[in-house]
Amino acid sequence: MKFTSMIALALISSNAFSAVNIFTPTGGAFTGTQSETLYWDMLSNSATKSSLAAISYTGGFNLSDHGDFHHEADGSGMVISSESSGEDFSIGVPLNIGDVVGSSRTFSTIGFTGTTDYGGTITSSPATTTYYGLKFSMGGATYYGWVKFTEDADTQSLLKWAYESVAGTAITISESTGPSATDTQSSLYTLSKNLRSNFNYLLMSGNYANMNTYDCNLFDKNNMCISAGGRVTTIDNPSSHHSAAVVVLGHKISPHIRIGGFLDQSVNHNMPSGVDMSNKNPMAGAFAVWNHQADGLGLQMKLANAYLDKDVTTSRAVVGTSEAGRGRTDLNTQSYVGELSYAFNYQDSTIVRPYFALRYTRIKQDGYTEDTTASVTSPLTYAKLSDRSTSALMGVKVNHALTPKTNLTASLGVEQDLDHKSDQLVATGVSDLTSENFYNNIRHTRPVASVGAYYAVAKNQRLSGDIYYQQLPFQSTDSATAYVNYTIGF
Repeated sequence: MKFTSMIALALISSNAFSAVNIFTPTGGAFTGTQSETLYWDMLSNSATKSSLAAISYTGGFNLSDHGDFHHEADGSGMVISSESSGEDFSIGVPLNIGDVVGSSRTFSTIGFTGTTDYGGTITSSPATTTYYGLKFSMGGATYYGWVKFTEDADTQSLLKWAYESVAGTAITISESTGPSATDTQSSLYTLSKNLRSNFNYLLMSGNYANMNTYDCNLFDKNNMCISAGGRVTTIDNPSSHHSAAVVVLGHKISPHIRIGGFLDQSVNHNMPSGVDMSNKNPMAGAFAVWNHQADGLGLQMKLANAYLDKDVTTSRAVVGTSEAGRGRTDLNTQSYVGELSYAFNYQDSTIVRPYFALRYTRIKQDGYTEDTTASVTSPLTYAKLSDRSTSALMGVKVNHALTPKTNLTASLGVEQDLDHKSDQLVATGVSDLTSENFYNNIRHTRPVASVGAYYAVAKNQRLSGDIYYQQLPFQSTDSATAYVNYTIGF
């Protein structure tokens, strides 16, 4: 039998994702006698009978009756075990389901390759079915594939063939036309890691807003305060960068009570690959503060919350036969904090404020189904995913008057999870998938710290800046936020 490779006149289109194209001839098999030459096109399900001499090299192969695989010096060949000494042919290697055809294999380089008579690798009686690995050249690039055929003493039949559409990418012999559970599971593992980074960001945003900076406590004759600024946040493992514009309003109801609220509008999210979060819908929150003394010293009680609702688009990475599933869902976070602190003077120019707080945070991602497209035929459906935590926080905040107009600020604390529960990442749509553990590598005890300064531009105007560091629960992740704002009391 003979296989003959042809050079394709044009490179087929391929996207950035690996894809295996599998073809079956019309009727399920293309059969001829042992005296006939069978020709097939690796790029389609086309198969014809033709004499070997009549075939021009246009992207196909030939199977004929002499047990050899003919190819030109164009980068094409068959997987072989060895080159035959003293003969102008090689010995082809029959392969099995699960074998990989790629650059690590040895391919024939001389005139033709034996598959039956010359190579002695399969017999024609009784009928035998086998796979052979192939490579061929298109547009100057190498592609890998395989062919399945059967033969007996009188007939031979082409049953199936396939190639990997991305140049230089190995192909695993498989007749499955859908994604495998193993490859899909691997893509879910990567998605799970990237989603944990997203949850880390939401936790950081709510914590930062409520515990440190989003306050407005500079008042004038109307007992009102407004602050405008911007923040930039960096998170590692995996890396992401975020920026937002912030507006905070405050109102002093009495010498001892003030209230306020804030809006944190995302400007840009540079997320890990596979996760994209929209910029619409700002994070919003409110706070109320009671001071025992009108000057802010002594006992203080603070209640605050933050709320954020975002559209999130996920895209699974392609691993082997897995598909590039893409879908959109809603991600919501709510955070509630109660803080008790006590401020006192230290050496006249420094105010020290030890604090203790309790915080409850809930993050919920709605269930959703990936979009069905021409390249995604087995979309996954995800169950809702939520994370719930109750944490205790304690530490100290310091405010030091460096000059009559310039103050330095700092804080140092630790937060401890009292309770932390996370759902598993559960997906269906491909058989034998298991849930991904969304809860592993949780860090239950985490330090927090900040440094900053503010400058009194005028009696009722202040320019402030601070840098806030926090360890986050998932994947032993660190975050840093820089925030600059201008406050006016009126």
